[in-house]
Amino acid sequence: MSEKEPFGQYLVDDEGKSLYMLETDTQATGSTEAVSVCSGECVEEWPLLTTTGEPEAGDGVDASMLGTIARDDGTMQVTYSGWPLYYCHDDQTSGGTGGQDVHDDWGGWYLLAPSGEPIEGEG
Repeated sequence: MSEKEPFGQYLVDDEGKSLYMLETDTQATGSTEAVSVCSGECVEEWPLLTTTGEPEAGDGVDASMLGTIARDDGTMQVTYSGWPLYYCHDDQTSGGTGGQDVHDDWGGWYLLAPSGEPIEGEG
């Protein structure tokens, strides 16, 4: 987890790189499974957070909200609060938040708070 004004606290990976959710994905809730609509060119612009084992929670992150979904190519994409997680290709170093509130062909992209809620608004 990291913190930066005006966003407050938001999810990052173990190297401090920001993680994003896509509003057009399907969030897992109850009987609904998480579904990522991002593939092809989308994955080039918004690389996936993947794992080969169980995802591990860092400080301030609720481990019970972590999960995975199997993608068509067999990779396991990490989810948080039911949202598939992505990186922004513009965030080359830790602390970058260039993907926040970006709207493109695939939808709106947002940082995710430790509560599992998307963080709305530009930085």
